[in-house]
Amino acid sequence: MSRILKILPVLFLLVIAACEVKRPEHILPPERMEAFLYDHHLVQSMSGEYSSSSNKEKLFYDYVFKKHGITKEQFDTAMIWYNRYPKHLQGIYESLEKKLEKEVMALDNARGALEEGISIDVAYLATDTAELWTSSKIRMLSLGIREKKMPFPSIQGFM
Repeated sequence: MSRILKILPVLFLLVIAACEVKRPEHILPPERMEAFLYDHHLVQSMSGEYSSSSNKEKLFYDYVFKKHGITKEQFDTAMIWYNRYPKHLQGIYESLEKKLEKEVMALDNARGALEEGISIDVAYLATDTAELWTSSKIRMLSLGIREKKMPFPSIQGFM
């Protein structure tokens, strides 16, 4: 009897370890799912800006599917699986939350700099983007013949 009691906890741990669900091959991996959901939620937030009859919302969603190289059916299948195993979906959304918080902080820093009178160019230097455009940020378009061309400056190392 004591021998069975010693083996029982080991068997219990083996059964629990065997219960870990592995993602099937046809389900989007967490990294791709996270990248897709990021863009998908951005489209959801932007779509509130347009009327429900607007074709722009559909174009936005079509672009996101095309960008990530997946179909609506693949996404729906993946969401069904991830909702069935919420532990996996929770990890994806925790990572998304960190990414969005980082972006919000960068935007808040830029807005705060603008309110203090600091140039927007300087405010964005604190973020991870690079400002490659060196010409004027604003260009007035006219019908004059001389001004129908606008040359793009070459960027050292690129051209």
